[in-house]
Amino acid sequence: MTIRLWDVQAGREIYKLKGHSSAVTQAHFSPDGHAIVTSSLDTTIRMWDVKSRRELQKFQGHSSGVTAVQFSPDGRTIVSCSSDKTIRLWDVTSGKELKSFDGHSHMLKDVQFSPDGSTILFCSNNKTLHICDAATGREIQKLEGQINNLAETHFSPDGRTIVTCLNDTTIQIWDLVSKREIQKFEGHSDQVRGIKFSPNGRTIVSCSNDKTIRIWDVKTERKVETLGHSNHVTGVQFSPDGWTIASCSDDRTIRIWDAISGSEIKKLQGHSQQVKRIQFSSNGQSILSCSDDKTIRLWDVTTGKEVKRFEGHSSGVTAIHFSPDNSSIVSCSNVKTMRLWDVASGRELQKFKGHSDIVTLAYFSSDGRTILSCSWDKTIRLWDVSSGKEIQRFEGHSNIVSAAQFSPDCRTIASGSWDETIILWDVQSGKILKK
Repeated sequence: MTIRLWDVQAGREIYKLKGHSSAVTQAHFSPDGHAIVTSSLDTTIRMWDVKSRRELQKFQGHSSGVTAVQFSPDGRTIVSCSSDKTIRLWDVTSGKELKSFDGHSHMLKDVQFSPDGSTILFCSNNKTLHICDAATGREIQKLEGQINNLAETHFSPDGRTIVTCLNDTTIQIWDLVSKREIQKFEGHSDQVRGIKFSPNGRTIVSCSNDKTIRIWDVKTERKVETLGHSNHVTGVQFSPDGWTIASCSDDRTIRIWDAISGSEIKKLQGHSQQVKRIQFSSNGQSILSCSDDKTIRLWDVTTGKEVKRFEGHSSGVTAIHFSPDNSSIVSCSNVKTMRLWDVASGRELQKFKGHSDIVTLAYFSSDGRTILSCSWDKTIRLWDVSSGKEIQRFEGHSNIVSAAQFSPDCRTIASGSWDETIILWDVQSGKILKK
């Protein structure tokens, strides 16, 4: 039920934010780093001020746990998803719901904005990908085919194609103009856990339970390299410049690879349990990781050495996110709170409380002033980074909110939930734009 803020440089917990009454599912900084938004299974989303630790807004409307929440790039809107089967868009300033997207008959697996923020992509268990207008919620395209058990989706950097991975061994690329599958990548021998486009869109990296990472050439569909861990690979990311790849695994290690040659550059060791998530800093010089061992660790990419360790969570850390300027970190675990940490001192700055259940994800807004969170409590919440207060609460989903994302301009939020709905929210008013 708490959020912790950590100082990246010192590795110390700065402060805790308390307010949610159930597990916090996500926590994110606003784009300017001044606020944090969190989501929780208590059905609410809360926004906190980082400096004052005060709750700025409480977003209410979801009827079940909020699983995911995110700021729009401009920090004006929050998107949330919940197990109440809805996605909602919230206005950050007023806390009002802008839009709610519902009516789906199958569970929604993922939701995200296109690179320009004009459209939203979501997928469900009925083997279909949907693309809708972010402003009106009108369905623009429907991609149908062999996409059962969709695990992850991503737009290409130019927004012209979508890459998907299934809960099997298949990776697909879809053309948004023709609405057809144009490429299929096969080679993994077990479930694909994650996929990412390179910054230039020319290659794709994938990771799998088959203990491998694979790099694919988008144009030729040829597998360029196969890289390996000694256990399931849980996450993979390109560095901002696209020259290196970082991966994390159940083998308790993080590995850095040369994206061109496929050679292993560094092996980062220190976690005592499975590594859940990793993130590059915006300058590519550091990697942040979180683990079931209840710690967050900061690593130097060049030396491979652990720089800081952030301790304070009472259970495994499930999600982490750098503020835009890399000065702060927001984290959440299998409890109802999020924490904000100062990178320089390692101190906990804030603890965000308000969600009534597990927080699934938390993100900073693009200006870093607010944090978006989503939770099992069916809500998405927006938090002020300075005060730690909940600014807005987006309620409308009837089940766990599992994913949420800001539009590039941060004016709208798209959220997805176990209630099989996607909701678009207006950040300014907090109202549902489309459900």
